[in-house]
Amino acid sequence: MNNNQIEVMKYILDLLTTMDEGLAYIQKKDKEANFEAGVSVLVDFSSGIGSIENAIYPMLKDLNRNQIQFKMDETKKALAILLNEFKINRYEKVIEIMEFQLKPSFTEWKQELENILQPYTLS
Repeated sequence: MNNNQIEVMKYILDLLTTMDEGLAYIQKKDKEANFEAGVSVLVDFSSGIGSIENAIYPMLKDLNRNQIQFKMDETKKALAILLNEFKINRYEKVIEIMEFQLKPSFTEWKQELENILQPYTLS
């Protein structure tokens, strides 16, 4: 990997941490039934997925065998389901999807990215 790719990997890892913090904030607001407060963070979370997808795509073929794409797709699906439920004001369903779909799929994707990218950033 070249220096630019390693810098992109570091950016991705930092962004994942920020996104994880954002999900925790959204979950907190959802449990307080303050759904509207988490909307802007949810938009940022969605943008973060897109940013990582665009940044990682050119490197995917050069990385060790991985499930980054699959786990990212699972996260995007869970996010789409959550957003659809939010749009129709099914907030109990939003909490359920966050807890049992979005958070777990994001955590798996984040762990996969960390496992694959961190060795490059440490050398």
